[in-house]
Amino acid sequence: MIKRAAAVLGVLALCATSTAGAAAADQPWRDASQPPLQRANELLAALSFDQKVDLALNDFSSVRDFGVAPIVFSDGPNGVRADGTTSFPSSQTLASTFSRKLAACSSLPAVARWIGGGKRMLGK
Repeated sequence: MIKRAAAVLGVLALCATSTAGAAAADQPWRDASQPPLQRANELLAALSFDQKVDLALNDFSSVRDFGVAPIVFSDGPNGVRADGTTSFPSSQTLASTFSRKLAACSSLPAVARWIGGGKRMLGK
């Protein structure tokens, strides 16, 4: 599970920070001409167990020298994660009310519009 999460985070970070051209011989995962899965596997092979755990826990400080940029999560199913924004109830919370009217007001399209508005207000 941790290895898979680290692989996904590593691939996403590599895709976000990849540069064209050949990579240094000691960091082949930076070669953008290689398929993403191969690059992720090369990066995972170069990381220690502790670095993989750090990645899985969203701590990118120990892999900065590997060219892995941090991934910033600013939204989720309950709204934008920032001060001064609205947080929405989770699906389980809505279900516990047994209110179809409340659930309809909190439908995915309605919540998506509010989340999008919150992100635009924050300039994200």
